[in-house]
Amino acid sequence: MEEKWTRFVSDNIEVKYPFAVNSAQLCILLAEGVIDRLPPITEDEINDRSKEDLAVKLLALLQVLQLVVQLLTRRHYDLPTSQLEIAVLSFATCTAITYMFWLRKPKDIKIPTDLFAARELDAAVKGQLVWLNDGGFFKNNMGTSAYASLKPTIPSDAYSVEADLGIRLDAGMQMASEDVGFALGGVIFGACHCIAWDFPFPTPIEQKLWRASILFTTVVIPAHYLLAWLLSWVSKGKPKVSRVLFKVVMVLWVLYALSRVFILAEALRSLFYLPSDTFVSTWSSVIPHIG
Repeated sequence: MEEKWTRFVSDNIEVKYPFAVNSAQLCILLAEGVIDRLPPITEDEINDRSKEDLAVKLLALLQVLQLVVQLLTRRHYDLPTSQLEIAVLSFATCTAITYMFWLRKPKDIKIPTDLFAARELDAAVKGQLVWLNDGGFFKNNMGTSAYASLKPTIPSDAYSVEADLGIRLDAGMQMASEDVGFALGGVIFGACHCIAWDFPFPTPIEQKLWRASILFTTVVIPAHYLLAWLLSWVSKGKPKVSRVLFKVVMVLWVLYALSRVFILAEALRSLFYLPSDTFVSTWSSVIPHIG
């Protein structure tokens, strides 16, 4: 880490108080003696500041459960289901899994916990804090600098420093916990769409394209990480092979984006060609839910 943040030591980093810190920055401040101790805040105080309590999150999960029951009921009575409902199920499943992992995560905390520095921040500490301060989702994904100045709010990061702890593979490559979740989420998302494998489509070619797209979206993200590992492994002393693998990875991402667009477009287009039995309701429609 030291090699990455020392570039900022010689820079004239201006710090305007107050500024927000994440957990990694808090540990740096504590280790460097900038603060004497961790803030005396209890778990109950953190939960009390959350604007989204357990009841709200459970309601969201029950909404997903109602959709699952509806699809299973229609399957039992041999009634057709639209491709759009399967697409909704895919998004809802990933959302439900995220909710289960974040069930106790506070949200939209407005009142900060103030920390008072015991000494001035020197250049070394500023460099570490800036390196650990991500530039936000859009800034990072647009290819601009990942480093940002310290601000009074924590940005919506492209990744969290706390989750950047994962499995170190051979050849120096490391998969963060977010990478593992991203790969599993991609597989689950694509696999849910496979439910519509034998659904009726406007034309046979569209059905084949749907099948190809959902299979591709299911396997492409794990394949991306496999290629990234190969890229890291062969990049030492083999620049030509490295360039070829890099181009393959870029092509895979372009095809993945096109596949996702096609799946969504086809789900909407299929609404105009639904069989009449699709509009037959079942007893699952009486289950309380948000329409």
